Amino acid sequence: MKKLVTGAFALTAMGFTFAQNQSNNATQSGSDNTLTVTQSLQGNKNVYTQSQDRNTGTVTQYGRFNENKTTQTGDDNTATTTQGTSAILFARDNKVEQIQTGDDNTATVSQLKTAQSNVWQTQIGDDNESSATQSKNIASSNITQYQEGDDNNAMAKQEGNNSSAAIVGRINSINQRQEGDDNEANATQLVSANSTILQNQDGDNNKATALQGDGAFLGGRNNFAEQIQDGDDNIAEIEQIGLNNNSYQFSDGDLNNSVGYQNGSNNGLTINQIGDSNIADSEQRGNDNTANIRQQGGDSNRAYSYQRGVSNNSVDVIQTGTNNYSNSSQDGAISGLLSWDNEITHTQTGNNNSSSDVQYGWNNTSVVTQNGNGHSHTGSQTGSNNSITVTQNGN
Repeated sequence: MKKLVTGAFALTAMGFTFAQNQSNNATQSGSDNTLTVTQSLQGNKNVYTQSQDRNTGTVTQYGRFNENKTTQTGDDNTATTTQGTSAILFARDNKVEQIQTGDDNTATVSQLKTAQSNVWQTQIGDDNESSATQSKNIASSNITQYQEGDDNNAMAKQEGNNSSAAIVGRINSINQRQEGDDNEANATQLVSANSTILQNQDGDNNKATALQGDGAFLGGRNNFAEQIQDGDDNIAEIEQIGLNNNSYQFSDGDLNNSVGYQNGSNNGLTINQIGDSNIADSEQRGNDNTANIRQQGGDSNRAYSYQRGVSNNSVDVIQTGTNNYSNSSQDGAISGLLSWDNEITHTQTGNNNSSSDVQYGWNNTSVVTQNGNGHSHTGSQTGSNNSITVTQNGN
């Protein structure tokens, strides 16, 4: 067994207490090494490297202007960094970098310039990795991560704005729960306030990604995103910019793909997929738009909804069967016309049906019902107060 520890670490191991502006460097090579560094007050810097197998490193830093860099190479590494747990000093302007190369690594919690915020992490199984970061005037925000299984990865990030924690970067919540193997959950809140991300995955090889805010001042407020996936090899993605946007993505089956994008205010999106190999893609730009996509009890259905107008556009798609295709576009940007108060409804019951509608303008309505197999519809509306009603029955 080999142990190589620099002098700075040796002082820590002997119980010395660092004051302000202290530096600590440690290098360990070999197996079964353990490193523990505790630094208090402010201006502390810690750099340590662990090579080969079964290394464990824990760094605790209180106060402000602290830096930590961790490099672990090998198997069975565990790194834990805790900042800002002092009752007196908040974790402000701290920096953490951790690098892990190998298997069975577990990391990290980083709280940088936070106040009244919390992180909870629970992992049961092997080869799981979790990362939670709170930075830049995050206040009254929470991160919860739970993983049960093997080879799961959960990443949560909450980032505020240094200039005004009272307005942005506060009262945000991220909750990630994964049961199974090889699942991945990513949640990011950038300069958001009063926003929530919920991610729940049960199965194997699922991936959920959620982003709220764009990093700009007041780039995201009062947004809500929920992603639930039950099955294997499912993908769910959502991005929300603006305020008061709501998104619900639910998948029960395998190989389903759900993508949503909201940029504006008061937009609502619901995607419900029951079956296998279904695709739902929705983009909303503007205000007060709604999109509901329901793929129920069938396989290989595709639904695309694009709303790029001004406001109050509505898309409602129901697909029951196999290999149906729906495309809805309410787009004022391409035509140069403003687009609002348009409605598209596609109902497909059967197999191999296709329906496509494009609306440029306002107060246009298209209602398409396809019962049976192999039907096709293509519609285009330009201007205002136009109406299409299509019913197709049989095979």
